[in-house]
Amino acid sequence: MTRVENGLVLRQVRYKDADRLIELLTAEHGRITVKVRGALRKGSRMTVCTDPPVYAAFTLYESGNGHITADEAEPLELFFGLREDLSRLSLAFYLTEVATELSEEGLSADELLRLTLNSLYALSTLKKTCALVKTAFELRAAAISGWEPTVDACVECGQEPKRPMFGVRDGAVRCADCRTGADGLHLPLSATALDAMRYIVYGDPKKIFSFRLPPDDLKCLSDATEAYLLTQTEHHFRTLDYYKSIL
Repeated sequence: MTRVENGLVLRQVRYKDADRLIELLTAEHGRITVKVRGALRKGSRMTVCTDPPVYAAFTLYESGNGHITADEAEPLELFFGLREDLSRLSLAFYLTEVATELSEEGLSADELLRLTLNSLYALSTLKKTCALVKTAFELRAAAISGWEPTVDACVECGQEPKRPMFGVRDGAVRCADCRTGADGLHLPLSATALDAMRYIVYGDPKKIFSFRLPPDDLKCLSDATEAYLLTQTEHHFRTLDYYKSIL
């Protein structure tokens, strides 16, 4: 059975002499593994279509045993802007590693795919700052993966949080005074950082990068979103280590 499917290349490995195995994130089928024939042959257009991160339309053939191969591909977005800056490229690899961790084979990943593509576009073309894109992606990715935080009011008193604190275990915002006795690590948020957090969680997915924060507020929000995502996934991201090492 042959079909054309758009997919974001998450990672690739060499297979035999001239082929590659790639992992694609697709809207309908989630994460799938594809053998790309001739990807490493000299002059093959499949080479550029299998170098992550790239978004392309692949002509896929699924055999009776479930193996999927691709002989043709048409690039849709190459994200050239990422390859001009090592920090942006390394952050892009972190985003795709997170997408790999949060996606599953055979399960729809439309929202996660759109978020990842929009984040890469914001880095590559819109030239949004790395810290802003990273923060928005981490929080929104957690929310759409079943870990939407409770940020509309203090979960203890129900009021607008005074000196807000964010619980990275339960994803709840509390007043500093209400935090007493609550389990797990809590990180401080400024009022403006809390507003940005609400904007990311509840706002239009296409506009989650359209906010600004002073550097100190963005730093405290970034610390909170990173800690929250790592706590929920219980996963160590090597690409995050590398990204931090070059800042």
